This record gives sequence, C-alpha cells and structure tokens, in this order.
Amino acid sequence: INAEYGGENILITKTNKVFSPHKIDVKTTPTYWWKLLNYETKVLNCEKKQLFNFVQEALKQIDEEKYKQDLDFLRLLLKKAQFLIEQKKLSEALDVYGDMYRKQIGKNHAWFYISWALFYVKDNLDQTLQILQLGIDSGAQPSS
Repeated sequence: INAEYGGENILITKTNKVFSPHKIDVKTTPTYWWKLLNYETKVLNCEKKQLFNFVQEALKQIDEEKYKQDLDFLRLLLKKAQFLIEQKKLSEALDVYGDMYRKQIGKNHAWFYISWALFYVKDNLDQTLQILQLGIDSGAQPSS
C-alpha cells in the first residue's frame, strides 16, 4: 500500500513493514500510538488499567525530544495524567504536568495549559489562573 505520512510517501507491506527513503519507524511516532489507543478504547473496549499500561508502554517508545510539540504525544501524556487522576494518584498526575512544563513538552499547545489548570480549578483558583497565564505568556495556541 502506498500511503502518505508526515508529508512523505511511504510503502506499507502486508506484513506491516514500512519502507521510506528516510527510514521512518511508524511504531515510534505518537500518531501511531494515539490511533491505536483510540482503537483499543472504542473497538476493543479495554479496561482502564489495560489502557493505562498501554499508554505507559507507548510513551516508552516515543522519542520525547523529537516529538515534544507533537499534538498526539501531548494527548498521550495528558491521557496518562487523566488516568492517574481517576486512580486518585494526584501527586503522580501533578508530576506528569510538572515534567511536561520543565521539558517544554506541549509548550505551544493551549490544551496542555487548560488540562493542567483544570487539575487545580476546584481547590486553588489562583494556581489555575497562574497556569493559564503561563499558557498565554508562552503564546500557546488552540489545537485542531
């Protein structure tokens, strides 16, 4: 199958091998993992624990530095934080947001700051507003 990925023509064989002049390993791209997570969530109806483990494994496969402004990488990290919040592991979720901020992951995306701010919205309005201001100051833009 001939396909386009990231503006580049690639060839996918029946054994799912990808051939590209630039040797893209599709399985290390955030988009691959985000689409697979959506498939597992919607089609296979997996349990939250399985999905959390899946996200953890996916994040290990992705080159953080290369994809730090990639929307799907951001989505995976925010999904990890969401799972941690649902499990009442709030300090671990806060660590995810803090690590993202320190490493400037998702810095250009308003979605990062909104998600992080929502973490505080019930208990600390000042912190919520400070985080939203960080997003404004960084020039973060809405994601499509």
